[in-house]
Amino acid sequence: MFDNLAFPVLAIMLGIKHAYDLDHILVISNIIMNKSRNIDTLKIIGFWTTGHMITVGIVTIIIYSISSNFTYYLSYFQNISALLLVIIGTYTLAIGIPVKHSHQHSHQHSHEDEEMHEHKHTHRIGGIFLSRNKEHDIHKATGTGIIHGLASNDELLILFIVGLEVKSHLVLINGFLLFMIGIIFGLVIFACIFNSIKGQFYKFSTAISFTISTMTISYGLYLLYGNS
Repeated sequence: MFDNLAFPVLAIMLGIKHAYDLDHILVISNIIMNKSRNIDTLKIIGFWTTGHMITVGIVTIIIYSISSNFTYYLSYFQNISALLLVIIGTYTLAIGIPVKHSHQHSHQHSHEDEEMHEHKHTHRIGGIFLSRNKEHDIHKATGTGIIHGLASNDELLILFIVGLEVKSHLVLINGFLLFMIGIIFGLVIFACIFNSIKGQFYKFSTAISFTISTMTISYGLYLLYGNS
């Protein structure tokens, strides 16, 4: 009974651990920065994880099969993932933060005393991940997940090696799916906490956006520097 449960539990736990990699947290934070509805956040996480697992699965299988030739190129893939962090953080920083000097309009109002006055309005400049188009959000989430899957995937490689001891393709497939569920579960928990913090500190949304974006850029540059 224990042996039958050990591998599924391992798959879920490794998936949760993988979800909390710092680069994953930073990417998801940028994508859901302007999402208030839980259903929208859940969809984004689901499609990001799907895209992520497509690349992760392919890379893991290749590494295990021809590791002597493939691992040489792995650092280049990780650099691509690090560059993605820099790009995402830059867009959020430059485009996704309210800019007070954008689009000022003056409206003249006439009252009974014929006194004229004006109202000035400022508008938020929407970022690449702040689109109201839900279909575009899904495409962005899936695309970033696919690219981000090129980074190191030690947890799935461990699960794959352990699963081979069972010598069952069905067990491996189930483990892969449970690993994916673990990632979704971990990211959903994080997203709930993140959205709760945004809701409680709504007045500081600009500061939160600035902090997340600068952390994303900094970590991306750190990964690029470390792999050079």
